[in-house]
Amino acid sequence: MRIAARGSHGLFYLVLLATPIVGLLAFYVGDPWGDIHSLSKPVFIVLISVHALAALFHQYWLRDGTLKRMLSPGR
Repeated sequence: MRIAARGSHGLFYLVLLATPIVGLLAFYVGDPWGDIHSLSKPVFIVLISVHALAALFHQYWLRDGTLKRMLSPGR
């Protein structure tokens, strides 16, 4: 699970960084970059869904307090 969590977080950061860069390339260069940029929306939807489902899995199946740690301010 730790590898999956790190991989999904890494993918989140990669998509968050690449989306605006590819968007600028689409604006200034054109079509091929625009097609790539348009893929970011479904990727975000999948990543957010998997992230939410993983949080619920930890909360209700594993009952390990992960969601409480994520929502509580400060540690």
